[in-house]
Amino acid sequence: PTGGLRRVTIQCPDPCFKKKHQKRRMVTNRLVEELAEHMPSGAVLFVQSDVAQVAMQMADTIASVAPGAFVRVERLPAAMGEAAGCNAEPAIEPVRRVRATAGRDYQDKDVGGGEWEHKGAGAIEGSYNWLPDNPLGLMSERESSTISRGLPMFRALFQRVERQAAAPAAPVVAAVAANEETKKAPE
Repeated sequence: PTGGLRRVTIQCPDPCFKKKHQKRRMVTNRLVEELAEHMPSGAVLFVQSDVAQVAMQMADTIASVAPGAFVRVERLPAAMGEAAGCNAEPAIEPVRRVRATAGRDYQDKDVGGGEWEHKGAGAIEGSYNWLPDNPLGLMSERESSTISRGLPMFRALFQRVERQAAAPAAPVVAAVAANEETKKAPE
């Protein structure tokens, strides 16, 4: 039902590294449109990945597909954190995995050609400003394993807001400019 989702988390989705498979990535235009429709104002959307380009693509898609529906925030809204039993404390320490698999670090790879729709739309003043800690206070196994290996996590938190009606800025500016021109016109 519309307005039924209060918190959605997307954590370390399959990166679909091959360019021809990128259409299978989890965060798509359609998913973001559905989330915007079914999340009430004040609900939060948390995304994270251990692959920088996947996190960038998720943030870009969220920022551009539903303009004005989601805004980036740095922490959970106070009321939501209290209701969910979360507090403002930092996330728990990751479980140190003595025998953590070496894994592969894809951070510097040119994943799938490095191109995707809406590229750069999620950046704020040229930077993605990833969250340093998990705002939910509980790590997934993938997140814990990644941090234990000394690799970074790329996190973003969005809050659902009511979309603002597009202001008729251009016609107003044009009308003011026309009015100024008539004042300056010689008689």
